[in-house]
Amino acid sequence: MVTVSLLAILLTLTIVLAPIAYFGLLQVAADLSHGVRTGLAGFWTAFRRHWKPALVWGLVSLGLLGPLGFGFWYFTINPASFSLAGLILCGAGILIIFTLSQLTAACFFLQEPQTLSLALKNAWASLLLHPVYLVACGLIAFALSLAAVRYYLPLFLGVEALLALFSILQIQRTLGKEPDFLTE
Repeated sequence: MVTVSLLAILLTLTIVLAPIAYFGLLQVAADLSHGVRTGLAGFWTAFRRHWKPALVWGLVSLGLLGPLGFGFWYFTINPASFSLAGLILCGAGILIIFTLSQLTAACFFLQEPQTLSLALKNAWASLLLHPVYLVACGLIAFALSLAAVRYYLPLFLGVEALLALFSILQIQRTLGKEPDFLTE
């Protein structure tokens, strides 16, 4: 997983390949949760097979999170009286969209057929059935992502793989399925 994570970090530096690299990491994480070690071969297979849905997922996530992030920044620097309400709304929107985005990507690899529309429906269903648990997990993942980018470079190098595995395990837990490595 270390080699795969380093390759994903290198591909993420191009920005355009970041969602495809993340989908590759999700495939490896899904395989690991089923007790199969695919490594670079699994990453490369997912990279080639799922590049179109990964790019769509990345663009939609960016299209939703970008304006909310701008709104959060705007309300942070604006001294008006309604800034606190805007800050809270934008922050809650970022958390929900981030969580839903991670769940959608994880659902994509744990379902058949592998389509983004079905993954989005499954992510919404999971989020609505287990809102407190999944939003709390999303908050932890979001905070970990921010801390990794802001403070700690070694954590930054591994956070993408950690988020992939964390997302896969969240969905499996909400489905009531324990990962294979916990049942042995």
